[in-house]
Parts: sequence; structure tokens; C-alpha cells
Amino acid sequence: MTIAKLAMLCGVVVTAGAVSDAFHAGYVEPYQAFGPLVMLQAAADLTRQRRPALAGLLRNAAAALVVVAGLTWGYQAWGALLRNGAYDWLGLIIGAATGAMCCVGGTRWLMTVTRRPEKPAEHS
Repeated sequence: MTIAKLAMLCGVVVTAGAVSDAFHAGYVEPYQAFGPLVMLQAAADLTRQRRPALAGLLRNAAAALVVVAGLTWGYQAWGALLRNGAYDWLGLIIGAATGAMCCVGGTRWLMTVTRRPEKPAEHS
């Protein structure tokens, strides 16, 4: 059994536990996105050779899941901090790191979209 298949199995088990916990509690916590994240990354690794477009789509879905979970966790923690309520240091750090990651990624994307084509060098 390869590592990707083992990661997929672990992701399925953790996701099943997270879904069960979400139904029992009545709401979803941001840390419960870890199981689906592992599943998406393992599926992308397993499909990389035969279907590279699908692997890229799965990696993009995993990145979007990380951003949504990180910003949600950070939003909850920073909101509690600003209201002088009980907050979580880990949530503050994850929210700030995810926000910084989004800023850097957005800036890199904007730079590639707005880049002008280079002029060919003149030979003399």
C-alpha cells in the first residue's frame, strides 16, 4: 500500500468522524476540514499520472478548503478578541497566517495576470 492510499484511507476515517461529530453537535468546527483536506491531497496524488487536470482541480479545491477553514477560524478568534471575549491563540495565529497567505497569493496572481509580454531583444 502506497503512502497516498494510506493517506486516503486515513482521510476517509477522519472525515467520517468529523461528519458524525458535526451531526451530533449540530455545527461544523473549522478544524474538521483536516480530513477532507487529506482526502483531496491524496486523491490529487493518486490521479496525478493518469489525469493531471483532475489532480490540479483537486489541489485547487484543497487550497480553497484551507483558505475557508483558516479564515473562518481566524474570524471567530479575532472577533472574540475585539469583543473582549474568550479567544483562542491558535485561531488568531491561523487567521493571521491565512490572511497573509491570501494576500501573497492574490498579489502573485495579479502580477501574472497583468504582466506585459516581454519585447524580443534586438540583435545588432
